[in-house]
Amino acid sequence: SLLADLHQLVKQTQNHLASTANSALTHLYWHVGERLRRDVLGAKRADYGKQILATVSQEFVRHYGKGFTSSSLSRMLTFAEVFPSFEIVATLSQQLSWSHLVAIVALKTPQARQFYARRAKRHLSAAFCAPKPAANRWGCCNYTKTASPWPNTGPNCHTKPSWSKSCMQH
Repeated sequence: SLLADLHQLVKQTQNHLASTANSALTHLYWHVGERLRRDVLGAKRADYGKQILATVSQEFVRHYGKGFTSSSLSRMLTFAEVFPSFEIVATLSQQLSWSHLVAIVALKTPQARQFYARRAKRHLSAAFCAPKPAANRWGCCNYTKTASPWPNTGPNCHTKPSWSKSCMQH
């Protein structure tokens, strides 16, 4: 019917825009993290690095909002350390949301990160499970690239997922 077709057209465009925006932001965050990595880690002085993060954060929060706090910049820096190749980031950003990449980066070992990145890519419309960073529990969300990064919290909701042991059954 006409209405169903128009609804589908709008939804497809919304999904495409969300995916494109997520990829662009992920690229930006990697480039910011990479530049900070070079300047902060290149100096090899922890105090100097903290000063740079604080200065950049203060300036960027004033201009761009709270998405550039010191902790956010630190997360971007860690992201660039964990994924030093932009080619890998470009591929992953087409398949995973920034929220999922942050969850993967928080994992302790490269093997765990690789495992969960492959698992998330394979099961884009299935459950994505990763260890909750603060505990030895499993966290789940029913991830789809075109929906909210944490759909089990409701449509278009951008809050963190609820963590449970239920993923151990996957």
